[in-house]
Amino acid sequence: MPASFELLEKYGDKMALIFVESQGTARDVMEGVVWNRKWMGRGGMWTTERPFSSGSRSLPSFILLSREGKVILKGHPLSLKKEIEKVVASEAAKWGKPPEGMPKTLRTTWLEFERERYTRAFVAAKKVAEAGTEDSSAAEKTLKTFRRRIEAKFEQVTWLIDNGYLIKADDMAESLVKALKGNEEFEPRAREMRARLGSQELKQEMAAARALGRIEKKLMSDGLTSSVADKLRKFATNQEGTMAAKRAVYLAALAGSSTK
Repeated sequence: MPASFELLEKYGDKMALIFVESQGTARDVMEGVVWNRKWMGRGGMWTTERPFSSGSRSLPSFILLSREGKVILKGHPLSLKKEIEKVVASEAAKWGKPPEGMPKTLRTTWLEFERERYTRAFVAAKKVAEAGTEDSSAAEKTLKTFRRRIEAKFEQVTWLIDNGYLIKADDMAESLVKALKGNEEFEPRAREMRARLGSQELKQEMAAARALGRIEKKLMSDGLTSSVADKLRKFATNQEGTMAAKRAVYLAALAGSSTK
């Protein structure tokens, strides 16, 4: 576990780290352990649902995917520690560069997209696609990939809103508005999403989310202590009816069970 966090701290946004509990432990029990070990908030994602099977019959096990989603290394993390570090370094070095085999006419396009200048990326890719050259087919595939990734970001923001993570949703929506400025296909949706987050309808929810975020910072630094649990219960009472209050009740229950 420590080695995984060290890699994440070293490479930041150049890699994503997902921890999967694979022994049938209930989600609340798993999350309680994560909070108590002070692992929450360090950048990793935690789940009890396997995205796919690793094919391994022993634990721990890992799968390392390339940025294109291809398996490039898997096995036991302790026995392959040096190999993992080497492969992660190699993949991180590709960050900000176009995929291998990409035609020269599309390399700048990919760089623009990687740097979240989405409108420029779409314009450049469409220009190549409409040119009728041998690279036009690759440009069409590139546009499909771009659209799929943008749609995934919209889906993520929607999930965050629906589940009460409004601060993260607002940050993502703001980034999308900036990155998609001038894009007729996606900018209206991004602005509509941002407007919803700033609406009167979500004003109380947004304020509650900000307040809960301050308590969660304490939770990340101290773990599931009884004092933090008291703050969460008080918050839940004061913000009753909000999504943040429901989250606070859940977290307080984790803290309560951990201190018994």
